[in-house]
Amino acid sequence: MRRDIFTAEQEDFRRMVRDFVEREIVPAYPRWEQAGEAPRSFFRQLGSIGVMGMSIPEKFGGAGVDYFRYSVILQEEASRALVTMGTVRTQLATSAATSPRSG
Repeated sequence: MRRDIFTAEQEDFRRMVRDFVEREIVPAYPRWEQAGEAPRSFFRQLGSIGVMGMSIPEKFGGAGVDYFRYSVILQEEASRALVTMGTVRTQLATSAATSPRSG
C-alpha cells in the first residue's frame, strides 16, 4: 500500500535510518539487550548522522524540523528490523540537547 504522508526528504531520512539500523543496531542488538542498555557510542553515532536534536530550533544547534513524522519513521524502521531504540524517538529533542553531561 502506497502512503503519501511522507515527503521526499522524509523518505530519504527513512533510507538513511534503515541503513543505520541494519549496519549498526541489528548486529549489536543482542549484546545491548543482554546488557540492558545501548552503549553511549550509539547515541554519539545517532548525533553524527543528524538524528539527535532534530526538533531543537536551529538557533540552539538543532535541525528545527517538525519531528512527529521522523519519529514515526524511526519506530517503523526499528520495528521492521525487530529491534528497539528504547526512548530514542521520544527523547531526541530534549535530553541529548539539554543534559549537562550530553557532550
